[in-house]
Amino acid sequence: MVSLLKWSVARKYKAPRFEFPYACGPLPRILVILPEEPLAALHQVSCLTSVAAHFKAAHLVALCEKRVAPFFKTLGTVSKFMEYDAADRYLFSREFDGIGREISAGRFDMCLMLEPNPDLSLLYCAGKSAAQVRIGIKGAGDYPFLNLHVNPAPCRTYLTDRSMLLAAMLGVPSGPKARWSVTREAADEAGLMLREMKVPLAARLIGIDGAYFYRRHGRQWTQSLLDMLQKKPFVCWLFSHGEPGGDAAAWAGERNLPLLADLPAARSAAVISKSEFVVAGPTVLFELADLLRTSAVGVFEEAELGTYCRESATSRGLGYVSRPDGSTIDAIERCVDAMPVKR
Repeated sequence: MVSLLKWSVARKYKAPRFEFPYACGPLPRILVILPEEPLAALHQVSCLTSVAAHFKAAHLVALCEKRVAPFFKTLGTVSKFMEYDAADRYLFSREFDGIGREISAGRFDMCLMLEPNPDLSLLYCAGKSAAQVRIGIKGAGDYPFLNLHVNPAPCRTYLTDRSMLLAAMLGVPSGPKARWSVTREAADEAGLMLREMKVPLAARLIGIDGAYFYRRHGRQWTQSLLDMLQKKPFVCWLFSHGEPGGDAAAWAGERNLPLLADLPAARSAAVISKSEFVVAGPTVLFELADLLRTSAVGVFEEAELGTYCRESATSRGLGYVSRPDGSTIDAIERCVDAMPVKR
């Protein structure tokens, strides 16, 4: 099957030769294939906004899973979204057949494969773009689906940096990590929601990745973390990117705390921006806080630290080997105590 697809793409969608610097013309059409996993996708925000800023007149099209699209719709940089359901992401499904035809008719100049581990359905879409430049990280698909690869140094593991390497190959200058902004409408909606949850207007808020911590680290550790934070002068709220489900949902319901579960992307961002501090794992909550410059401490397995966290003035990563323990909670407390008051 793979050989047949390669032959088909090489024959029907062969890209002409090009040289660097690549001249894409004044009105380039760019297809961006985003990661399907929301956390990995959020690490592409800097790449996408940098490409849009550099190619100001570009027609930017994003192919992405439906859970990912709302995060990028708030940015205002994408001209068009091609959304799919993860359950329909397989070769020759009806949904992907239609997407493939649309891509084939798109007359794209460039294609950025930002999914690090694409399957054949996504690779086939990249090939069908017939873009002169089809670029991805080494290992994300070979020729003829992609015709240009970036091979990051082994030490360059941070997901945001890796995607920016692809942008750099297109002549996009490097810069600071993108900063997310919250619209007035989203801020007002978040404020109304918090008032309905009986959260005092002047409350200092701290967000906790409760559902994730419960599932990964268990009830006892998560409750110990919550007990420590509730002794601080904050109103704690619990976060879940989707519905928490099962025992995690029952535990969260028993805590009598605001539970922000399965919120629209813009509203999640607005609540995080109103918060003083966030304690999270390698999840959407930590990356959104980083993009919003809300103070955050992330609890990561040692092997995850370099991938999902780069420490900054507002972000700190704490690593553990097998599982977090009381010393991890002590370290989180020191971070909270050292946090400046948000103005």
